[in-house]
Amino acid sequence: MVEDGTQAGRVLAIKGRYEARDFSGLIEEARALHDRHGDALDPPVREAVAIMLHNASCVAMEQGPRDKVLELAECAVRYDPASLHALGQRMYAHLSRGDYASAWAWESWEPIFRDALPTMWRGGRTDILLIINSNGLGDFIQYSRFLPAVRERVGRLIVQVPLNTTALFGQSPFLQGIEFVEPGAGVACTAICEMMLLPVMMGAGRPQVTATGAYLRAPPHRLTHWQALVDGYGDEGRKLTVGVSWGGGARRARTLPFERLLPLFARRDAHFFGLQNHADKAEIFGRALPDNFTDMGVFDAVNLSCLCRCMDVVIAPDMGVAHLSAALGGETWLALPHFAEWRWGMESTRTDWYPTMRLFRQPEPGDWDGVVEAMAHRLAERARSKTLEGGRALV
Repeated sequence: MVEDGTQAGRVLAIKGRYEARDFSGLIEEARALHDRHGDALDPPVREAVAIMLHNASCVAMEQGPRDKVLELAECAVRYDPASLHALGQRMYAHLSRGDYASAWAWESWEPIFRDALPTMWRGGRTDILLIINSNGLGDFIQYSRFLPAVRERVGRLIVQVPLNTTALFGQSPFLQGIEFVEPGAGVACTAICEMMLLPVMMGAGRPQVTATGAYLRAPPHRLTHWQALVDGYGDEGRKLTVGVSWGGGARRARTLPFERLLPLFARRDAHFFGLQNHADKAEIFGRALPDNFTDMGVFDAVNLSCLCRCMDVVIAPDMGVAHLSAALGGETWLALPHFAEWRWGMESTRTDWYPTMRLFRQPEPGDWDGVVEAMAHRLAERARSKTLEGGRALV
């Protein structure tokens, strides 16, 4: 630790630790500065240090070391307790440890919402609540488990869904009594809430995360058609049917390249179905494909839900297809980078969020071959169990 006790001297020391990615030293210097000056810290100094601590916590979450994520986030909040970014990062740090109570504790968020818009929902009774979603399909599916409990607290619940998914969510029995609208629809309401903040406003904890089994449904009238088609490729139920998705979209660290999946296709007692859509489907264009692989990727969320439900297993990276398959109650194998997102914890092969999901993590950063090897072993066991049992088995 530097001897210069002035604010300027401490900030220079903090900046040096930050740039060197010395996160232990960064925490030590930041704590010393705050302990010495406290409320007398100049606002620009407070803001600059808070930003460095927050950024360092994000880097540690994505690249390691993971054991410093929460400490850095806590320190950032100490410097700027009204920062939505700092509070959000601390929430994710707690969630990565499975500490839902600390992540969603109202007292942690109260300072920032106390002076928020008058229409911000705070968990109480209101006539018309509009829930908006600024995140992707996976986040929406994951957090939609909280909607029925919200519905019980309000007169009318209107939920903004990801584009072109109204039909999927609107026909689910679990979500009955909720109105779903496309983004941009004009809605009059008495209160508003962001989807990812629902558990904060509700005072949710582990029971609300783990209590839900399958909570989405593929429409039966479409499912019958797709099941007949899939069974034809699957030798009328004698072969294991495996849906595969590989693209991570703009988040390239999540992408499991299609060519890395090729060792799985060596199994002749399984038939594989491509569920990938959008730009990442291009990986299979112009490529010789195994004869036990059939591309089925569709853009329509309802048909995709049917395809997922028809499979014995769905293999996917951390994207919407994985959430969809698991929320439907299907056996889902999630391919994760070494430093996975907060929602998947740090080490476990299971998750509180989805009981039928199994997590396959990179042993080392970038090691997708290790993930596929582990899946191949599990696939062999799964194929044998189907042969013996003559049907689907749980994870």
